[in-house]
Amino acid sequence: VDLVYVNPELRARVLELAPDGTVRDRVILTATHTHYAQGAMNKKQPYRYVAGAFDPAILESTATAIARSMELALQSKQRAAIGFTTIQQKDLTVNRRFKDGPIDEQIGVLLVENADGAPISVVTMCPISWAIKARAAPSINWLRASTAPAKSPLSSPLKLGMG
Repeated sequence: VDLVYVNPELRARVLELAPDGTVRDRVILTATHTHYAQGAMNKKQPYRYVAGAFDPAILESTATAIARSMELALQSKQRAAIGFTTIQQKDLTVNRRFKDGPIDEQIGVLLVENADGAPISVVTMCPISWAIKARAAPSINWLRASTAPAKSPLSSPLKLGMG
């Protein structure tokens, strides 16, 4: 979700609102860690200093929106394949605290395709704080696991060019 973090209160409320049939111990909620999302969802003092006073209405509306997206995903469930890869980069990020300090050079990419090979979702994992250098990323070789039939085009490796 596009939040600075997912706190225990939010997770608990999402699981309470989750659609029937949801296996709750298999739900993973992650956050983009954007500093531009709403706050006010944590009762603990250190977080309130940064995110503002706790507002139960904000927690409820956020949990409701996440649960609704889970419901919509279940309604549109289909056969799919998943691919994952990592690439190394040296020119995309910089260490914002120390000029010559270390950077995380790994970018993870997760791709979900439908049985026709059309993308359903792409998720990237790149720990940066938007102190970036513009540059095209290298092409990606995918590892994939498929729930599609063997004759599907999804059974062959996928190359995706990013830029």
